[in-house]
Amino acid sequence: MGDLSGTRPGGIPEWTFIVGAQYEHEFADGNTLILGGSFHHESEVKITEGLPGFLSLGSAAAIAAADPFTAK
Repeated sequence: MGDLSGTRPGGIPEWTFIVGAQYEHEFADGNTLILGGSFHHESEVKITEGLPGFLSLGSAAAIAAADPFTAK
């Protein structure tokens, strides 16, 4: 078995940053103008699943090694 302590599964960034803003303006005739925008940024992510050290044996070995740690 392997120890996954201190590791992050593939596809999960270390940090994510999201910021958004919205502006609304109501005109005298009752119409409303709504402007909005957002920005989303993530740190680089690992896209390989499995335990380090097993990847050189192929993806099947890496998946088999990670299997005991997956939720069922």
